[in-house]
Amino acid sequence: MSALILQPIDDSIVGKDFKYDDSFLSIEQEIDKSHSATFDGSTDWEFVLNSTHDFLINKSKDLKIATWWIYSCWKKNSFLGLEQNLINYLKFLEQFNENLYPKSNKAKQNIIFWFEETLSKEIEQDKAFEFINSKIFFELFNSLNTTLNTFLNTEEFYFKKIINHLKKRVEEQEKKEEEQEKVEEKKLNEDELDSVKAVSFLRQLKQDASKLALYYRKNDISDLKALRINRFLSWLETDGIPLNEKGVTQLNPPLELELDEVKELYNNKQYDEAVLLIEEIIEVCPFWFDGHFYLYNIFNASNNKNRAIEVKNTLLSFIKTNEGILTLKFKDNSNFASSKTRKWIEEELTQSKINTTTSNNSFEFDETLSFKEAMEQIQSKYSTSETIKDRFFYRLKQMELAVENNKESMALALFDELETYIEKFNLINWDKKLVSEVYTLFLSSFNSVQVEPEKIEKYYSSLCQIDINSALKINI
Repeated sequence: MSALILQPIDDSIVGKDFKYDDSFLSIEQEIDKSHSATFDGSTDWEFVLNSTHDFLINKSKDLKIATWWIYSCWKKNSFLGLEQNLINYLKFLEQFNENLYPKSNKAKQNIIFWFEETLSKEIEQDKAFEFINSKIFFELFNSLNTTLNTFLNTEEFYFKKIINHLKKRVEEQEKKEEEQEKVEEKKLNEDELDSVKAVSFLRQLKQDASKLALYYRKNDISDLKALRINRFLSWLETDGIPLNEKGVTQLNPPLELELDEVKELYNNKQYDEAVLLIEEIIEVCPFWFDGHFYLYNIFNASNNKNRAIEVKNTLLSFIKTNEGILTLKFKDNSNFASSKTRKWIEEELTQSKINTTTSNNSFEFDETLSFKEAMEQIQSKYSTSETIKDRFFYRLKQMELAVENNKESMALALFDELETYIEKFNLINWDKKLVSEVYTLFLSSFNSVQVEPEKIEKYYSSLCQIDINSALKINI
């Protein structure tokens, strides 16, 4: 609303000189209540604020009235009043400049002298001065000083005390901010890892994780978190198959005394004590696969089937990732896996392959079903599949069914989805046979009239690379 004082008054821009008008005198008289020894000091600053504002909008662009207006903003709303309105006071001086009343430059200087002296004194005595935003007010009073010098054609330093005080506070604040930035930068640098810190962090991580696993295990011998933490620690720094010469590594086996104790605890069915000891050994000797087999048997015997499966699956996954590790030995020539343990692992690996093959090849839908019913049956299987490979297989079955029933558009759409699977999961590298089935079906079902020739050439080329025998059977 204060911006209204910047609007011109009729054609004269600044209106007329109303210094002897009753409204002017009533404002002056009200202000004098606070600044004259003959009055009681109870100035109605709300009246002054509204009257000066109205005067500047409707009657005259007068410096004295404008200065009383900004001063009343201060008296009514303290520093907030200055922060919100001082900028418009500056614009007022810049916009109307020499056209303002009074015309006398000396009179204008006296008005500004009164304003500077009065406002400076009151600001210095105001306790809130120490809590204002120093940067904002430093900029405002600097601008005020510059504007007043231009307006009065002087080279004075107006509001010197206020500006110097604010400048000092701004410099102190900037220094604090600079120091804080240095502290934060130092802390950031300290937090950044290098090779030395990484070793220290890893060592501490292993120590803390080991304590945590032990805590969980003591509270519950079959705690799943303890099992997972221990395997994480065991194989954390394992990077492929250990270095070996003719199958013999430089890794130490578990101590004979520990092995004898494990065997005794297991035979006596002291399963809790056995688990604690076995996990301690595995943490430092993860390639002792007999220990994993012991745990698998203990959890099965104590009816902790889920824990037994966890131990088995984790071990099988590790062995699949590190092919050939089952044949290695410790430095004393003892096997990573005894013959009994190795037989169990190999049987489980074989069974896993059989299950996967069965999962992908045993599905047959009832041939008496209609096309729609058969597709819905396969879709049901697809929706409940837990693995990507199974979902891929059922989409392939749907494509085969669509081809058999001359549903060309549907078959091509299903092929596009299968191709997305192939690219996204890089299936060419881990299941060439399944990918070969897809490309063979596509190339034997569609020709260059039905699909783009480039597409035919692309997938024929891919088929030649992964299954040349199937490619030779297709006439392109």
